[in-house]
Amino acid sequence: MSISFSSTALSVVGTWMPAQPVGSAAIAACSSLTSVNLSSNNFGAEGAKALVPGIAGSASMTSLDLRSNNLTNDGHDMSGVKAL
Repeated sequence: MSISFSSTALSVVGTWMPAQPVGSAAIAACSSLTSVNLSSNNFGAEGAKALVPGIAGSASMTSLDLRSNNLTNDGHDMSGVKAL
């Protein structure tokens, strides 16, 4: 199963909108989820770090699209990329 939240404005001033544990837990809990598209949401380094528990807890995910999310906060913060 695939899900796409591409270009859905999941960020507000650089902070990913969904509650971090909820968004991450939802990814991990969906056992048939194989593909997640979160491209073009600009959630930055903090949003990337918020995804880590869900990604790590997903046994079925084979594709994660994070294009155009400013994961390094314009090259100033590599912590989200390192966490992923």
